[in-house]
Amino acid sequence: MAIALSGTLLLCIPRANKEAHNHRACSRLPLVAARSTISSSSPPCSCSNQSLAKRIVGASAALAFSALLLTAPSRADFLSYDHADMRGANLSGKDLTGSVFAACDCRLINLEGSKLDGSTVTFAGFQGANLQNTSWIRSLADRVVFRAANLRNANFSNAILTGSQFDGADITGADFTDSIIDKAQRLKMCKKAEGTNPVTGVDTRESLFC
Repeated sequence: MAIALSGTLLLCIPRANKEAHNHRACSRLPLVAARSTISSSSPPCSCSNQSLAKRIVGASAALAFSALLLTAPSRADFLSYDHADMRGANLSGKDLTGSVFAACDCRLINLEGSKLDGSTVTFAGFQGANLQNTSWIRSLADRVVFRAANLRNANFSNAILTGSQFDGADITGADFTDSIIDKAQRLKMCKKAEGTNPVTGVDTRESLFC
């Protein structure tokens, strides 16, 4: 009789995107088939043969999984700048989606045109930073100092900005639609809010409910 060992391995890897954070990228990978044929007159296969076949299939699955990991796009290991000294660093035009800036010293950092959607930024300092044309959609920016930062045309839609400071920051054309901002801070921002975000088409004053 014939013994055929084959199957399909379904692998799922988490992926971030701005529409749904819990989506997973799934791939079906064929397992290498281990096939042997014996005549009907042969005695039943021994346990050692069964064990060998199982080991072959297990090794095939491991190789397939390793290949997927090697070819899957990397998010730079989910970049973490926890307590990092990033003063004056140039990260302009980077995709930093989902990054962590916890207690990071980011004074004078250049992030112009970078994407930080879904990032976690807490107790960090961005004084004097160039954050023009940056995207912070659905980000958590709790107790972050944006004093004197360039936030022209930045997009903070659906971001949590509790305890954050924007004193002296240039928020011309920035979009704060559905973001959470302390009332006192929002009133200060309304005194200088102006412009329209070139990407979303939303007026800065309108996004702040000025």
